[in-house]
Amino acid sequence: MATTNSVIERVSRRLEDQEPGYAYTHWQEVDLLIAVNYGLRVIGRYHPRQFGEMVMYDLPPDGLLHTSCTAFVPPYTLTNRAGRRIRYLASLEETPSAWDMDLCNGEGGPLYLVNRAEGEYEAYPVNPHEHYKVRGLCIQIPTVTKDENVPLTDDLLPALEEIMMFYAYSYDKTSTVYTEKGHVHWQNALLLLGVTNGSRQ
Repeated sequence: MATTNSVIERVSRRLEDQEPGYAYTHWQEVDLLIAVNYGLRVIGRYHPRQFGEMVMYDLPPDGLLHTSCTAFVPPYTLTNRAGRRIRYLASLEETPSAWDMDLCNGEGGPLYLVNRAEGEYEAYPVNPHEHYKVRGLCIQIPTVTKDENVPLTDDLLPALEEIMMFYAYSYDKTSTVYTEKGHVHWQNALLLLGVTNGSRQ
């Protein structure tokens, strides 16, 4: 496991100015620390299990589930009070349609988990007379300081460095040279992350 400071130093040595051979002086150490944390968020998007663990939450009678996670992601498992699995819940970004709601009367418990806001989810349909639990993957993407270890396995460190290079070179939108370099580093990062198609953050 590498320290944040060592990653910043490696990236600093790799940065070049528009003219080859000249040091890239635009970013200071504090800026590259921001780039480290940006990189962790990007990696968390494509490899959420890197920062996650399976957790179980009690589902309140009103169906509104509040989590402390950066993201609470599938697979969602609905269980009874004793923790015995009932079914998997479908993950939705918006409330199910009236047609979907007509198809399920709620007697068997929720079928959907809708992402309402950051850390807030709503189960549909609710059955306030039953006690359910929901199990899912709780993602907690950390923010590191320069004296901490980077919470990544060694195989993901090269991807982090490429994302940092992208971040540094993408700052100056008026420079074609920097834009092209940033694009190359973004593509390298996606390749290292095993992502075939990914939009920039």
